[in-house]
Amino acid sequence: RKQIQTYRKAKGAHIRVPRLTEANVGLVVQSSQKRVGSNRRTFFGRIFSRLGLDRTGTRVFFILPDGPYSYVGTTETDVDQGELDSVGPDEDEIGQLIAETNALFPGAKLTRDSVISAKAGVRPLFVAEEGDAGGYVSRRHNVGESASGVVYALGGKLTTHRLMGEDVVRHLSRDLPLPRP
Repeated sequence: RKQIQTYRKAKGAHIRVPRLTEANVGLVVQSSQKRVGSNRRTFFGRIFSRLGLDRTGTRVFFILPDGPYSYVGTTETDVDQGELDSVGPDEDEIGQLIAETNALFPGAKLTRDSVISAKAGVRPLFVAEEGDAGGYVSRRHNVGESASGVVYALGGKLTTHRLMGEDVVRHLSRDLPLPRP
């Protein structure tokens, strides 16, 4: 495991809008917005590049089916410690998600009134590699334990929350007197 050098608090906003497609699969889309703190090409960025869509350093967002709705996200902005008690999506973030969605689905013609709900959350993202240029912030998660025995999980994303939970349980259970398969 890599040592955590530092981490930052990143807010991600999501919106729920009327269903955009009949497909029961999620879409991962390369955004036109720049990703905070990185000029690196992401995994999906490499795929888009091979398709002739070179958008190095841009963000990836997703559109997931959610019953009669589509769940669209995410933005990424840094959050100060004092803002943690009042985290929520702001109008700029909601507007950004609407604009990105309309660029992909021009027929949707989404407006602010199309947004059924909006939410935001904060996650700790860590700088995983010592001396990494550009302040790259990893989306991978890290489960660790402080010197005083506090177990923590940093990083990760909505799409890996189950794996994070499994890793936390695996970490906690390693010291329990349980039979091992």
